[in-house]
Amino acid sequence: MYVLSLKAALDTIFLLGNIFPRIWEFVGTLWFIDQDSEFQRGLCYVIVEGLKMKTFDVPIDFYKTFVIEKKYASITQQTFFTFWYSQFVNSGLMLIGIPPILYGYLLVVDHSG
Repeated sequence: MYVLSLKAALDTIFLLGNIFPRIWEFVGTLWFIDQDSEFQRGLCYVIVEGLKMKTFDVPIDFYKTFVIEKKYASITQQTFFTFWYSQFVNSGLMLIGIPPILYGYLLVVDHSG
């Protein structure tokens, strides 16, 4: 299971390499968001973080689905079309679900002090 070890190593590098605060600072420098709006900055951060996760997770998921499953299970139930369809639906649901959750979270934090 070298693939899972690779994913764990990438996650560790991002955590120890201080990548998350750098992404937050980068999002703050974007010209199209209001610098005082925590919601816009948080939403842009979640989108950038989601793109980073998809960049690294899709090839690993692809390998796990088609190579490892084919090797050990010998019958793969998922096709290329259903794999990419599920990735697309997952991304769409994230884009629809994240903004209200983030807004609610920031609203609670703002009112609680």
